[in-house]
Amino acid sequence: MNKILYALLSVVVLSSCANSYNIEGTSNLSTLDGQKLYLKVFANDDMKSVDSCDVVHGKFTFCGPLDSVKWANIYMDQNLLIPVVLESGDIVIRIDNTQEVISGTPLNEKLNTFLRSYTQFQNQYNELARGNSQMIMNGLSEDEANSRSNVRLGQLVQKADKQFTTFISDNYDNAVGPCAFMLLTIGNQYPTMDVWMEDLLSKASNAFKNDGYVKFYCNEAKRFQDMMNGMAPQPATNESQPDFSNGATAAPMTPNEMAGDTASNK
Repeated sequence: MNKILYALLSVVVLSSCANSYNIEGTSNLSTLDGQKLYLKVFANDDMKSVDSCDVVHGKFTFCGPLDSVKWANIYMDQNLLIPVVLESGDIVIRIDNTQEVISGTPLNEKLNTFLRSYTQFQNQYNELARGNSQMIMNGLSEDEANSRSNVRLGQLVQKADKQFTTFISDNYDNAVGPCAFMLLTIGNQYPTMDVWMEDLLSKASNAFKNDGYVKFYCNEAKRFQDMMNGMAPQPATNESQPDFSNGATAAPMTPNEMAGDTASNK
């Protein structure tokens, strides 16, 4: 009888572990120590907190039940620190002065690959902007500096366009695809739909288009465009509008938006 009870208990424990997430995080940032972090998922057209914890001596932990695999964001106050995919297994997060790393489970390994690519793209973009300013400081006319920078910018954007499109397309049917889309759009003050997004969505699976955030963003982008075209009423001054920056510390731009910018504006 004891053996049977032990076996049943083991099954219950294993089943419980298989339907839960566990996040172990570390950070060497002094600004994080003692702060409260919030784990939020997108639900009912907003980011909703599902868990919270304190950072103690550079360590933090989230754990809880898992009804389905989904992407989430970790916030300090209203500032987005890092995204994560909630899935079964031990998820490891490292935040330091130079990078954020997510590992431990299959989809988070994929998400980490995207984060590395996106960070590299942003760094190259910022370096190009600094180079443009330096050329003007060295005596080159603004028009000539912009002309030279825009050639390199076009090459950079073309590469990023292909890279990001391929990545999201390869992950249409799991939580990483919508999470990457979120990262590329959540910094927008207003929801807009550019050519890059339209092309991405035209090929997307129903699973991707039915993700809560993706659907909400697309609906709001259409409503905003209709409003700009005079096809929808302007909101009342006291009407609460969705803020797509959602506390993001920087406004990520899609490749198309970057291509439309001039380096002199950076």
